[in-house]
Amino acid sequence: MKLRKRKLNSHETYACSSKDVKSIFGNENVFISFGFLSRGFSFDYSDRKRPRIDGTIIASASINKRDNMNPDNECFICFYVIKDLEYNAKNKKAFTETYLPLLYQWYQEMLVRPETSLSGVEKFLVEWSHDDFKVHCYRYH
Repeated sequence: MKLRKRKLNSHETYACSSKDVKSIFGNENVFISFGFLSRGFSFDYSDRKRPRIDGTIIASASINKRDNMNPDNECFICFYVIKDLEYNAKNKKAFTETYLPLLYQWYQEMLVRPETSLSGVEKFLVEWSHDDFKVHCYRYH
């Protein structure tokens, strides 16, 4: 596991702590970014099957299974800066207890997929909107 973290301003937070992520993904072949690659989520230009997003993407994961370009199945997991003051300790706990394990489960499912399965970029997104979470899982080529 490789982890990079950008410092936050006083009114900002992340969906969970790096300690929470290390406890689940510590022994996995993943790159974890806490605002390091990007402070906010944006769709890839080639991503044509975008889900409808009404809130803010606070976490994403992707594995590139395009033409065996990622033989080690390295996963990129990003946590984005949350500026919403309504995102509090209760929400952080809910994310850590429910959505972080879901992310890990998705990651494990991607690892056991046969090499002959459809190629593309597998995505897992967690959306935060008005005190509620939504998960979006999809593939694009």
